[in-house]
Amino acid sequence: FFSSRRRHTRLQGDWSSDVCSSDLNLLLKSLNNLSVLISDVFDIQKISLQQITLTKEKIDLNEFCTNLEKSVSPFFVNEKTTFEFSCNGQFCMMDPVRISQVILNLVKNSIDFSNHGVISLSVEENSTDVVFCVRDQGIGISPESIERIFSTFYQVDPSLRRKHGGTGVGLSLSKGLVELHGGKMWVESKKDVGTNVFFSLPK
Repeated sequence: FFSSRRRHTRLQGDWSSDVCSSDLNLLLKSLNNLSVLISDVFDIQKISLQQITLTKEKIDLNEFCTNLEKSVSPFFVNEKTTFEFSCNGQFCMMDPVRISQVILNLVKNSIDFSNHGVISLSVEENSTDVVFCVRDQGIGISPESIERIFSTFYQVDPSLRRKHGGTGVGLSLSKGLVELHGGKMWVESKKDVGTNVFFSLPK
């Protein structure tokens, strides 16, 4: 009886401990990652079936980037990286919700693969397109991985993905959303130097 009572008391103590709080936070994070994964996979499927309808608007690019900076700032609170942006464009016809989704995916990837330095977003307008680029000073990507990086569920470094909770579908989805706009996405990277992910949208 006394032994059973001691075990019950110990379990009650564990339930109110910092350990329990940490486990609960981990569970909530896992559930959130699962929710994001399910949503992204459904979006990829809808793109392949041509079931996503874009809501394009004439977007002020400077205002768009300013609002985006506010959206990504919470990602950098506990990180050793910083974020900055530059915008040399005026307007672009696009779905702002979907393109924000693309850029947030790219920024999160850069955070996962960077231990220091600046993660930046640049926007450049030319005669026919608006070109976006997310740059980092992270670990870089090998040529072999670049060839597969847009494949659904492909992970450059699974150990880092486990640490940060990545799903391996973000880049595939992002490329699909960009192509749905009539644009294209490509990657330039060098090991131990960093990665640049570009995408262009028709004006």
